[in-house]
Amino acid sequence: MVSGDSPDDGTGTYPWHWYVLLGYPTVSLLGILSIGRLTGGSVIGSSAGSVALVIVMTAFGLVSLPAIWRDVEFVREDCTGWMPEEHVYVGPPVAAPLALGLLGGLTGGLGVAIAFAVFAFLVSSITASLAYLYNRHRRIGVLTR
Repeated sequence: MVSGDSPDDGTGTYPWHWYVLLGYPTVSLLGILSIGRLTGGSVIGSSAGSVALVIVMTAFGLVSLPAIWRDVEFVREDCTGWMPEEHVYVGPPVAAPLALGLLGGLTGGLGVAIAFAVFAFLVSSITASLAYLYNRHRRIGVLTR
């Protein structure tokens, strides 16, 4: 690659998904630590800063699912030795908030449903990202692009 050129992912666009895959778990960890700091370690602490951090973490999580999907497509097309399935890594972060949100709505109302859905989405999307990165590292190497 010539200096100044950007890597191309075959579609004529810059491979943004790679940076989301690496950045999302890091941003989430920093967000969780920041929430703990903002609330003084209280589990039930609620401040405007912690609510804003949860919203930002959820937004990053929403971007992480297409990033995983795109990287799975890349790995399946261009790499040998590992054939990951999209639904294994993208399915749980979609299904868990729906199921827990419905359960929370039936037992505690709309506020509980939203809280359950957001919590389930954050936990499942962070877990899916970390699991994908771990399996990718183990099979083909994290830096393979």
